[in-house]
Amino acid sequence: MNETVFGQLFQIFKDTTGKEFLREKGRNLFKVNLGVEGGIDAGGPYREILSDICNDLHSDYIELFIKTPNNKNDIGELRDKYIVNPDCENIIHKKTFEFIGKLMGLSISSEDALNFNLHPIIWKSLLENQITFQDYETIDLNFFNLIKKLEEGLSRKDKDLIDIYDLNFIIKNSNGKDIELIKNGLEIKVTLENVGKYIEVAKIMKLEEMKNQIKFIKDGLNSVIGKNIL
Repeated sequence: MNETVFGQLFQIFKDTTGKEFLREKGRNLFKVNLGVEGGIDAGGPYREILSDICNDLHSDYIELFIKTPNNKNDIGELRDKYIVNPDCENIIHKKTFEFIGKLMGLSISSEDALNFNLHPIIWKSLLENQITFQDYETIDLNFFNLIKKLEEGLSRKDKDLIDIYDLNFIIKNSNGKDIELIKNGLEIKVTLENVGKYIEVAKIMKLEEMKNQIKFIKDGLNSVIGKNIL
């Protein structure tokens, strides 16, 4: 990550308070010196660096954001959008997500746009709008349709419809990692008798899988732009 523009700026500003990111229009956070070209930063190179940051975060070099399962499966809507990686949970990840939130605050206050291509569920979460399972249709259509079929089987008490999927209490998160929904879930079969529980905990896992990472972004953003203002 340190070889990227984002990584270099993170190393420089990782301990900078949020208030330092609160900038009026035209008052840049840093200056760009184009040594090879001998350029003077009149704003263009600065904005180019901000664009490079987003390009880095949308690349394979940094693991903080990932493509949706819909993108990987070439199915459903909003396949071009990015979501946060639910497996990024250590202290460095926390600080980098907070830094991203501060950059968002910088963008709002200085009116320098960041070309993030994030899924609407992230923007809704940052604004504390209600998130529902319906939002996951444009993230993971296959999983969304599976839950709908299981709900149909439960309502009709159709044992065969439940059994045909041959499920255990384990699912993959949006990064493809196996997650046990309950203790020893790998050994527990989903049946007509317990499918209601499976649906319940699977929905909760999906709705909360990015909760911590988005909270870190929100903390960084709120340290620049007060929550009441946002």
